[in-house]
Amino acid sequence: MKKGWKVFWIVCACLTGLGIVFCIGGWVAGATFAGIEHSLWRYETHVVQKIEMLEEEYEDEYFEEAEENETEAVWDEGLSGNASTVTDNSRASLAGIGELDVEVSYLLVEIQESVNDEIVFLTDNIPEEVEDELVLQQEGDELEVYIRNEKKWRRVMNSRGELATLTIQIPKNHSLRSMALYIGAGILEADDIRVSELEIGVGAGEANIHQFTVNSLEVKVGAGEADLTGTAAAEAIIECGIGKVNYQAVGSQKDYSYDLEVGAGVVSIGNEDYSGLANSKKIMNGGPLMEIECGIGEVNITFDK
Repeated sequence: MKKGWKVFWIVCACLTGLGIVFCIGGWVAGATFAGIEHSLWRYETHVVQKIEMLEEEYEDEYFEEAEENETEAVWDEGLSGNASTVTDNSRASLAGIGELDVEVSYLLVEIQESVNDEIVFLTDNIPEEVEDELVLQQEGDELEVYIRNEKKWRRVMNSRGELATLTIQIPKNHSLRSMALYIGAGILEADDIRVSELEIGVGAGEANIHQFTVNSLEVKVGAGEADLTGTAAAEAIIECGIGKVNYQAVGSQKDYSYDLEVGAGVVSIGNEDYSGLANSKKIMNGGPLMEIECGIGEVNITFDK
């Protein structure tokens, strides 16, 4: 987990805990439920504003530090090691690759099936001044796609009125065991993902995973939203800060076990809602485990049966 995510969750936990103390104190002092509800609404608004401010401050410090640590050799050559700039119709061999790791922002990222025997990268509408900042690199058996100079990328892309597009076409009979797809302020669209391990990360953006079949699913949402449909045969870990997660699982509610941690947000599982301040609950039905942590956001779990 990147340091920025750790900062985000720590801030959520601290502010939620502080809100709990104030609300309990108010109730003891004779506050009404209507008053507490109004206070919670004001408190949630304050948390959202505070977290957004801290995220911006952290990103600025993080990118400045990264730039200071860049070596002259890296900038002279433009790229380091076996990294290369992603241009339209870039290709990468699947030979020896077990993991695809994509971590980008301010992009519409589309994951599609390919008829080729290689992974194909298609780009559209990326401004010329940052077209060499989208990088493809192999590290061991991991194929990475990331933004090299994130501060420059954010400055240019954030000033535009439309998203650039990165389309990743993956062979149907690929040998990948895992995918990690992280989108900051952008949109992720994916269909029919089949791997052993799938990680989805959303900052302030949006992820729509229309179908997946995996053993292990891990979803982290900050202030954005994720809509997921598919099967996690062994486990599903869902962490939601102030955003929203909608997950339609295969089967029925009783086919799964649940381990829930709910702050001031709401977790809905089928027709049952779990909310309140620091509410924890375990429901062991003997099936695959859904481990859900919800700060002040919303997690909705539905089923196709």
